[in-house]
Amino acid sequence: MNQLVRQVPDDFSQQLTMISIFQRFDPAGFHGRLCRWCEATGFEVKPDWNTHAILTMLDDERVLKLGAVLRKTFFKEVREMAKPTPKPDVT
Repeated sequence: MNQLVRQVPDDFSQQLTMISIFQRFDPAGFHGRLCRWCEATGFEVKPDWNTHAILTMLDDERVLKLGAVLRKTFFKEVREMAKPTPKPDVT
């Protein structure tokens, strides 16, 4: 019976977490970015689909790729925030 239970790989869980984080903190912006990303990868999005509908229709490979892209974006933004701001030159 245990063989019937699908095990979710750690990578898949991590990517789903990244998708959830981005969706939660910027729902409107995330929807637009998701639509553009889907179209760029050849996945057709209907105008009346909401974010949930799109995400449930993505295959596992696209979910993994989307999560990876969001993860890169997240860490890039964190690095940018961590950069020290240049002090104005006072002379």
